[in-house]
Amino acid sequence: MIFVLSAIPPHLQEQVLRSIVACLPPPPPPSSSEPSDEDHASPSGTILFRDYAHGDMAQTRFDAKNSTLPSYHEPSLLSPSLPYYRRGTDNTLAYFFKKEELEALAHKCGLQGKVEVKHRVAENRKNGKILERIFLQARWTLKPQPSPESES
Repeated sequence: MIFVLSAIPPHLQEQVLRSIVACLPPPPPPSSSEPSDEDHASPSGTILFRDYAHGDMAQTRFDAKNSTLPSYHEPSLLSPSLPYYRRGTDNTLAYFFKKEELEALAHKCGLQGKVEVKHRVAENRKNGKILERIFLQARWTLKPQPSPESES
């Protein structure tokens, strides 16, 4: 399970994902026979992903110029072209992924699977504020490799 790719600088995200992919066992070559129940399992392993999506409440809060909290330190936007921030006092990083961008990253790393946008609404009971969260969630497996016979 990956929940922290957003905390990795964008220029290193592909390298980190490739390192995770390298830990998965290779997929079996595609077979021409009828699929069995065993074929529905993921013998190559599965990566479960969930992280911030572009437009999440945290990002909109980061973009706000003023805050009513005196202890709030506005995060720094680290790139004018990317949704990439450094949080105020602890200097942790936060990146907000777009669905298409994450799909392209997975494809470059040899992964296949569906990326879904998940919306969640929560209410702060103390002050009655509605919190709209947006996440990207994926279940990836390695792309099947062509069998040696089909390459000749």
